[in-house]
Amino acid sequence: MAVVRFETPRLWRCCCDAAGMERAWDESCRRVVSRRIQQLQAMHSLAELEVMPFPAKKLSSGQTAVMVTDERFFLIEEFHESVDGKQMVIFLIRGIVHSKEVEEAA
Repeated sequence: MAVVRFETPRLWRCCCDAAGMERAWDESCRRVVSRRIQQLQAMHSLAELEVMPFPAKKLSSGQTAVMVTDERFFLIEEFHESVDGKQMVIFLIRGIVHSKEVEEAA
C-alpha cells in the first residue's frame, strides 16, 4: 500500500477535509476525489494505473496526471523511502490541473 501526501495544506483541505472539499467540489466530484485517493492508497506503484478504468498520463516533467473529473487531473510524483528497514511508496499530489494543461504537458 502507498502513502498519499499533499504538497500543500490547502491542497490537502481540497481533497481530504470535509469543509474544504465542500467549497472546492460539487457532491459527485467529492465522491470521485475520495475514491481516487483510496485507489491510490491501495496501489504499490503508479504503474498499476495502466489497468485502472480512468485515464492517466506520464508527462514529460516526470509527473503523472491522473483523471479526477472530465476536466481535472491530479499531478502526482512517486517516491520510495525506507522506514525501519521497510520500503514505503509515497505518492505526492503536487496539484490539481485542468485537462488542457495535461494535453499541453504530455
